[in-house]
Amino acid sequence: MQHNALTTIVFSAISLVTTQAWSANAAEPGMTLTPDQLKWEPNPRVPGLGVARIISKGTEAGPYVYRVKFPKGRVVQAHTHPDDRTYTVLEGTWYIGWGEKFDDLKLIALTPGSFYTEPAGVAHFVATPDGEAIVQVTGTGPRRISWTRPTRPRRTERPAAMARHGGKPAVPSQITEPAACTNATGTCTFAIEQDPHTRYRTPASQGLFLNAVIRRLTLKLFPPARHLAVLALSGVTFPVSAADVLSERNIGMELARDIATEAVLACRQDGYQVSAVVVDRHGLTRVALRDDGAARFTLEIAERKANMTVMAWTDSGQFRQSRADIRPELNHIDGLIVMDGGVKILSGGYNLGAVGVSGAPGGEKDAACARKALENLNERIEFAIE
Repeated sequence: MQHNALTTIVFSAISLVTTQAWSANAAEPGMTLTPDQLKWEPNPRVPGLGVARIISKGTEAGPYVYRVKFPKGRVVQAHTHPDDRTYTVLEGTWYIGWGEKFDDLKLIALTPGSFYTEPAGVAHFVATPDGEAIVQVTGTGPRRISWTRPTRPRRTERPAAMARHGGKPAVPSQITEPAACTNATGTCTFAIEQDPHTRYRTPASQGLFLNAVIRRLTLKLFPPARHLAVLALSGVTFPVSAADVLSERNIGMELARDIATEAVLACRQDGYQVSAVVVDRHGLTRVALRDDGAARFTLEIAERKANMTVMAWTDSGQFRQSRADIRPELNHIDGLIVMDGGVKILSGGYNLGAVGVSGAPGGEKDAACARKALENLNERIEFAIE
């Protein structure tokens, strides 16, 4: 009798646990979402561009689903993603093309209901010339975008390239001594190793280009009191046709603020109190943010790291490793410091500025927080250029 009673009690306990587990699972229905429940996040720099996150932000490992809305006339240059993706066109006509460089002849028009896949690492480009379009994207995080930048022609081939690219601004990555100058035309020929970010200039913007050249050459003439010698020795005269009004792409205050905030929060999650400073492409401070408990000196160090990144147009840690020969001289220039922790901000292949972080125990940890901030805002930065 006791044995039967014990068996009954054990069986009842197992049944109760099983029933509770099944009930718990049954109490978690699948997600349902109607169109009016979607929360569209607008992009402050591109009117009409929006993103609605459905599953995950995509910044961490795991599946994600989101919808993106493109306004009429939007073009995204050639790029790749590290994950396999699927796309479904929901509204409008979406144009997709495959290749390392944008080519409107390769665009394929996809109407609502169309579906396509994007294999990982395959270069592609998109456009919405006909009007607004909405697509749903699925993939596996973390999401990331890598812009493809085919090798550009050298300076001897620039006339055709300038006409083809419409004179978009950039700064060359490596400039050697001037090879020849022609004072009659006000131009100089320089030996240039092209930077992947380079966009070709129109003749009207040659003054800006020479400004960048002079800035790089001054690194070889330290201290700053000798900078005027560069102008005299190089024989540079600015062309009469230089533009009177400049139009450029630069980082806005809202994006700069959010990048600095994300960087500070990223370090805070790791247990570090830091400062983050965002500068624009000219090295002018847009946002400076110091976390509770961070030393006041970290603000200056973070700013100098960001300035170093802007001056070199490469992450400050990478520059420190590659140019150890001039590190002592640069560290004596006001506003610069050659340390890890400065990371450039790119959008569509354009340099918008840089973020510098200071306060973590090691520059590599500062840089990790900066990169984490850019990853968290990747989608917004990705579509920042109109």
